[in-house]
Amino acid sequence: MIQNIVLGQVKRDPRSVAMANAYTTIADGFFAVGYNPAMIAYQQDKPFMLQLFGFDMGIAGNFISLEKLSSLSGDTLYAAGENQKNPYDDSKDRLFRQFNDAGGLAFRQDIHLPLPIINYSSGNMAFTSNLVWMSNLVFPIGILELLFYGNAQRPEMNMTFNVEVFGVNELGFTFAVPYDRFALGVTVKYLQGLFYFGVDPDSSRATMVTSDYHLYGSGKYLFRFG
Repeated sequence: MIQNIVLGQVKRDPRSVAMANAYTTIADGFFAVGYNPAMIAYQQDKPFMLQLFGFDMGIAGNFISLEKLSSLSGDTLYAAGENQKNPYDDSKDRLFRQFNDAGGLAFRQDIHLPLPIINYSSGNMAFTSNLVWMSNLVFPIGILELLFYGNAQRPEMNMTFNVEVFGVNELGFTFAVPYDRFALGVTVKYLQGLFYFGVDPDSSRATMVTSDYHLYGSGKYLFRFG
């Protein structure tokens, strides 16, 4: 059995950010859309909610996390055999392998801009609309290899980067019905693609060659627009 959980049209507010998205039981009004649309059925004390203006953004990456910080100790990263006090210290190698498995240093960004006045909830219904900008940028693994180890390990380095940017206008209608012991809510959403820009990873390639006296590189990229 394969189960997928999809969060549709998430509208973040300060409480959801402060609680690290542990927000499903206290979301109210149109902010419940995407977290728990059934909560709109229990809005007797707030029969109408209107959003005049809003803006939120998020950024994430694979370069740092609490798990990585706890696994790395000390102020210096060592490759295997470099630390004379602890020859088994391979913190630099472990960190590089994590980047290598992820395909490079990645950054993800999303911007949500609610359309003014069109976002509102009334009773057990809600209508929401957002302009969404999402991007994904992956720096080449060759740059990290050069920073971690210099050019001593391998003279030819992969410098291919990957980038994707797209914009979407999303419209959603949410309806919830309360019952004796539970409530049932559903959101119908329409996605309107606005634009797309990206690098074709299968047809793009870039390399850099280094030596003791010179360096040179070459590459080709195929860009996709839509």
